Amino acid sequence: MTNLLNTYLDLLKKGEFINAGEIFFHDNYKRIIINPRSNKIIEENKEESINSAIRLQKDYEIVDGYVGTIVDEKNGIVTLESTVTVKGKDGISKSINEMVIQQWKQGKILQERIYNKLASDNSTNGINLKDEIEAYAANSNGCCTCGDSRSC
Repeated sequence: MTNLLNTYLDLLKKGEFINAGEIFFHDNYKRIIINPRSNKIIEENKEESINSAIRLQKDYEIVDGYVGTIVDEKNGIVTLESTVTVKGKDGISKSINEMVIQQWKQGKILQERIYNKLASDNSTNGINLKDEIEAYAANSNGCCTCGDSRSC
C-alpha cells in the first residue's frame, strides 16, 4: 500500500490530478471536504472529484509543497498532512493546508475526509483527528460504504 500511495502522491506532485483520480479512486469513491472557515461540508463521488481535478489542473500549477504521511497497512488507513502552494493563471499564489484521512480498499482510495486547516493557527478547528482515525480503524473490517463506524 505504501508503494501505491507514493505513486499516487508522485502524480499529484506532477500536477496530474486527473490521472491520479482515474487510477486510484475506487468505483465507490467518496470525498468529504470539511472547511472550518465556512462551516461547510462538501461530498463528492468519483466523477465529481475528477471534474474538480480538471478545474484545478486547468487553473493552477503546484509551485511548492510538503506532504507528511502515516500509513496503517493492516487497516488500509492513510493519514496525510499537506501544505501546498499553488499559483493561478492570474499569477496569484495561495497556500492550501489540509489534513486528509483515506480509507484504501483493494489498492484504491475508497474514501477521503479532507479537513481544510486554518492558515492563521494551522489547526483543524477543534476536530478530533484521533477520533476520526479510530473510526476508520474500527470500520476497516465492517461496512466500507459510509466510512464512519459510529453511524453504521
